[in-house]
Amino acid sequence: MDREELLSTLKKLDEEVFAEFQDEVEEQRFTLSLIPTVNAESPFAAYLEGSILANVSTDYHGISRTGRFERMAVERALKCFHAEHAIVRLDSISAASRVVFKALLKSGNPVLSFNGRKQELCHGLSYRFAIFGADWENRDINWQELDEQIARHQPKIVIFSPTSFPFAIETKRLAKVTHDAGALLWVDIGQNVGLVAAGLMPSPVDDADVVTFPTNDSLQGPEGAIILCKKELAETIERAVIDNGHSALHKNRLAALAVALREASEPSFRYYGQQVIANARALSKALQENGISIWGNGTDCHLVVAALPKDADPQQIEQHLHRAGFLVKTARLPDEEERKPAHPVLRLSSLNPTTRSLKEKDMEKIGQLLAAALNVDDPAALEVIRKKVSSLLMDKPIYSEEWVESIAKPDIFFNGADELSVRNIASNEKKHLFGRLFH
Repeated sequence: MDREELLSTLKKLDEEVFAEFQDEVEEQRFTLSLIPTVNAESPFAAYLEGSILANVSTDYHGISRTGRFERMAVERALKCFHAEHAIVRLDSISAASRVVFKALLKSGNPVLSFNGRKQELCHGLSYRFAIFGADWENRDINWQELDEQIARHQPKIVIFSPTSFPFAIETKRLAKVTHDAGALLWVDIGQNVGLVAAGLMPSPVDDADVVTFPTNDSLQGPEGAIILCKKELAETIERAVIDNGHSALHKNRLAALAVALREASEPSFRYYGQQVIANARALSKALQENGISIWGNGTDCHLVVAALPKDADPQQIEQHLHRAGFLVKTARLPDEEERKPAHPVLRLSSLNPTTRSLKEKDMEKIGQLLAAALNVDDPAALEVIRKKVSSLLMDKPIYSEEWVESIAKPDIFFNGADELSVRNIASNEKKHLFGRLFH
C-alpha cells in the first residue's frame, strides 16, 4: 500500500484522526515555529523510526549486556562528543535528569542550579535547591554570586542548564570552582547539542562530570535523551537507569538515534549549524531594529531572548502571535535582586526556520513581521501578517533537502534493499504533502 492509498484508507477508517492529521500538516506547513524544542526529524531517522523495526518490541539492556543498535548508538555518541561513557536508552530529557538525580544524590542533599533549572523535574524527590544567575551585561555567569552560593550551601551538585541564556561560558572555570568545593558538575546542553556536535560551540564534556541533552530538536533524531559521564560515575548511573525502569527501548528508536549521531558528524550538519547561528543573529538584529529589546544584545547560538513588557501575560502573548502565524514559547527570567521570575521574555529559536531552508534575509523579514505583530491588537492587521508569513513559507519544505547528506546515495544506510528508499522519499517530497511526516 503506497502513501496515497494509505491516506485514503485512513480517511475512510477514521475521519476524526485524519482531519486532525490534516490540520497538523497545515499548521506545520504554513505557520512558523520559533520554539526551541520544535524541529523536524532527519528523514533518515524518521524513516527508521517508522520502519519495520517498530514491530520489534525492545532491544534489551543490562549493565553487562546490550543490543546491536544500542552499541552502535553508544559508539557514535562517544566518538561525536569525545566522552568517556554514554547512556543512550532514555526516552526523554526529563527521564534522563531524574536518573542523574537519583544516581548521584540522597534525599535532602543541597543542589546549586543556574536559574533554578531542573528543579521542575524533581516532583516526589527531596533536595534543597539554591540558585545562581547570569551577568547579562557581560554575557556570562555571575561568578561572584556562584562563589557566595557555593560557600553558603555547600552543594553536592552544581547544575548549569542555560535554557534561556544564549551565550557560551567557560566551563573549565566552572568545573574548577565546582570541584574545588567538593561538588560534581552537571551541564545540560539542551538545544545547543547540535552546535556542540558540529564544533560550533565549546563542548563541556571534558570539564563536566555529567552532560545531558535531548536527542530530538537540535540533533534532529528521535525523541529521547543521552547521558554522558566520567568513567568513575558510569556504573552508578547505569544502575540507576535499570532501577528506574529504563531497561529496554524499541529498536526503531535506537536505530534512528544511531543514524542521527552519524549525520551529526557529516559536513552538511556543520553547514546547517553555521546557518542556524547566522539566522539567529539576523533575527536578533531585525527585532532590535524594529524596537524589540534583546537580552544580552545578541546570541552565540540558536536562541534569541526577546524582552516583553513586565506586565505582559505570557499565555496571551503566545495566543496573540499564533494568530499572526507564529508558534512561540514564553518564559520568565529571574529578577537578579529578588531571585523571582519577574521578566517575561520570548525564547525564539532559529533551529526550525533553518531546517526549512530560511536564510538571513528571510529571518530579517520574520523579525520585522514578529515585531509588527507584537505592536498591533487589531485582528485584521494580525491576519495580514499571518498571510505574509504563510506566503514566505509557501515553498518551504518541512525538512530541506539542502541539509540531507548524500541523498543521491541512500545505500549508505539502506544498501538499496527497501523499495521505499531514501531516494524515493526525497524525490517525491514536493508531490506528497504528507510524505515526510510518515517517514
